[in-house]
Amino acid sequence: ALSGGQQQRVALARALVIRPNLLLLDEPLSNLDAKLRIEMRREIRRICKQSGTTAIYVTHDQDEALSMSDRMAVLNAGQVQQCDTPVNSYRKPASRFVAEFLGEANLVLAELADMDAQFARVRLAADRPMFHVEHALSTTQVRPGAVVSLMVRPADLHPVPAASDSNPTVDADLIPLGHARVLDSQFFGATTSLAVEGEFPLEGILRIQTSAHGAAFNEGDRVALYGSQSAMWVLPQDTTTSRA
Repeated sequence: ALSGGQQQRVALARALVIRPNLLLLDEPLSNLDAKLRIEMRREIRRICKQSGTTAIYVTHDQDEALSMSDRMAVLNAGQVQQCDTPVNSYRKPASRFVAEFLGEANLVLAELADMDAQFARVRLAADRPMFHVEHALSTTQVRPGAVVSLMVRPADLHPVPAASDSNPTVDADLIPLGHARVLDSQFFGATTSLAVEGEFPLEGILRIQTSAHGAAFNEGDRVALYGSQSAMWVLPQDTTTSRA
């Protein structure tokens, strides 16, 4: 009997042998185990690239969508929320739905001072310095003085022990966000995932992804958080704006 992976390869070969102009793949890997799914993702992308076949790949797996596509469309309730490259969809989501659908998204509350077509000038509190971040805002959605959501992905947050409270790499791109307390720490081999509760305005619990070879943090530890300014993205609160 053929294994699950072999069956998928045979099915793909049968579909490609007639040299279709367009290939539709509707969750073809849903019944495979995790390791085989990763192997088949690479295989399907390689075969489609080599054969020059355009494929529409339907999936609920965000990792599949991000790793396999040249362009991806994110749908919600039958409406396209964003159609873009995987990198832009992840780094510059058109809406809060897209931000939270494509992996974990930390949302920190900030005050909008002003903005141009590309950058918004924001601050976390009245006594905090201003900084510039790219945005997905429009003048019909928000005005200066409004509260906006500052999106930071887990890998773009950098904790240091609160006692030191110093820029972890002396990197000009890192800006101080405030202090937080570690609620949970989970080890995943190459990375460690932290759940922290911020001592500054935010939406929910912050998630941080750090290198497993970096500083170890335990439940109850107080940390100072820095964020990569160039990787941040400003969204209006509770928006469902589409960008096709």
